Amino acid sequence: MTFGAVQIRSRLGFHYEYDSGQIWITTKRLVYQGERSSENMLLAETDGCELEDLMHGYDAVVTIRREVWGSPFSFGMDVGTLDLEVEGLPFRLPWDENSFAQLFTSLRRMV
Repeated sequence: MTFGAVQIRSRLGFHYEYDSGQIWITTKRLVYQGERSSENMLLAETDGCELEDLMHGYDAVVTIRREVWGSPFSFGMDVGTLDLEVEGLPFRLPWDENSFAQLFTSLRRMV
């Protein structure tokens, strides 16, 4: 599954939009590819995700905590509906930060 996202970073306690790109999430990995940076993490090496009210303009900012090394990865995301097809059956699902957090948590439990 893939969707558009804006990477959020923090400096001196202020949060700002650093980069924009795409996130791919699979059953084992989360990958972000932006114009300025990229992230590639195994879901098994993360410590969950949080929804935070950090920035004006976003309902919530998703922050993924890492278990072992590296700083947290935070992003704002495109919200709306996702049009999917599974084995020929079309689905239209609501897609927002809460939906992502539920999906992420479910996939983490599987690894």
